[in-house]
Amino acid sequence: MNTKTNLRKGSWIQLNERRAARTAMLLLLLLAAPATVRAQTHQDGYWYYTINTPNTNTVTITGYTGPGGAVSIPGSISNVLPNLVVTSIGEAFYQSTSLTSVTIPGSVTSIGQYAFWNCTSLTNVTFATGLTSIGYAAFDGCSSLSSVTIPGSVTNIVQYAFEYCTKLTSVTIANGSGPTSIGADAFEYCTKLTSVTIGNGVTSIGNYAFSYSTSLTSVTIPGSVTNIGDNAFYYSGLTSVTIANGSGPTSIGADAFEYCTNLTSVTIPSSVTSIGDNAFYYCSSLTSVTIGNGVTSIGGFAFEYCTNLTSVTIPNSVTN
Repeated sequence: MNTKTNLRKGSWIQLNERRAARTAMLLLLLLAAPATVRAQTHQDGYWYYTINTPNTNTVTITGYTGPGGAVSIPGSISNVLPNLVVTSIGEAFYQSTSLTSVTIPGSVTSIGQYAFWNCTSLTNVTFATGLTSIGYAAFDGCSSLSSVTIPGSVTNIVQYAFEYCTKLTSVTIANGSGPTSIGADAFEYCTKLTSVTIGNGVTSIGNYAFSYSTSLTSVTIPGSVTNIGDNAFYYSGLTSVTIANGSGPTSIGADAFEYCTNLTSVTIPSSVTSIGDNAFYYCSSLTSVTIGNGVTSIGGFAFEYCTNLTSVTIPNSVTN
């Protein structure tokens, strides 16, 4: 019991350190933000932009000086000939509190870090097919955003992409050709999130990806997923989890479903090969667990304090 107490204490210390580092990073960015707009060398109406290299026929939107409201990002810059194609968005809308909705054209393949950070009035985002990457903290703190549909062309949702979107109720990640990665902390603290659709093509769910999603009651994880990260659904409101059988091998990370106190049953398919330490720790409503024949390793404390668990069948495949 002392060992477990020390483990839990260490976990909370790491979490606090993580939060402190995150806060410091955001404060540094906040201080540097005004210089980003002043540094731009090209302008077309409301838009600041830089010309990309080596493809000099494309540009990155880096600033916006318009009135806000509903904004459609242009697919090209028209004040030069030939027109320059807009392929990426930089920190153009950083903390633009007047922005209420945005439409992103199909020419854009990349949304950069902090692009829409803390746009607290933003309620709607329309993505087009062609987008491949949503950057670090791109929509972090967009506390009025209510739903998001991410096209199947996206292959990378980077860390903190939609963290603290506290009014976000629905997330749909469309089927894609993959592989697609949901980054660490991508939807962390989305406390109103009730519906998550994870499309085939998603291969990895990052650490803390949906942690503290306290209104999320069910999730289906497709067979394309081969890694469910550490703390992926930590302290969420899940009552049921469906993990589809896939081509595998698939791992369930440490603490992946820890403190999902409303979770009542779980079936682990044969494509899963390992269950990490504390994976279902303190799932106090869990009554039954079915473990598939592909599992070879079950980590320490994996089902500890599952006080209502009455039935577990451990297959012969488990060696550790």
